[in-house]
Amino acid sequence: LEGDKVNIDQNGYIFVNDKKLEENYIQSRKDNPLRDEIFPYTVSQGHIFVLGDHRTHAIDSRMRDLGVIDQNQIVGKVVLRVYPVIRFSVL
Repeated sequence: LEGDKVNIDQNGYIFVNDKKLEENYIQSRKDNPLRDEIFPYTVSQGHIFVLGDHRTHAIDSRMRDLGVIDQNQIVGKVVLRVYPVIRFSVL
């Protein structure tokens, strides 16, 4: 969120405010070769830093063309997961 310091180490681990994120769902930490943002990165006021789960191919806030997302552009919240069926859940 705004004011947070985001960092990515050489092994692909994400740190927010110097605390390592627990991301047990990440299958590969290999970085997207298109990444051009410089880290550590401090999220600007009114913005949110986003990351895709498939880091090798995800286009997200690590790329300057997309960058951080303005909070005013967020129009919803995921509340139900239906796929894959074995992971059906209300969030």
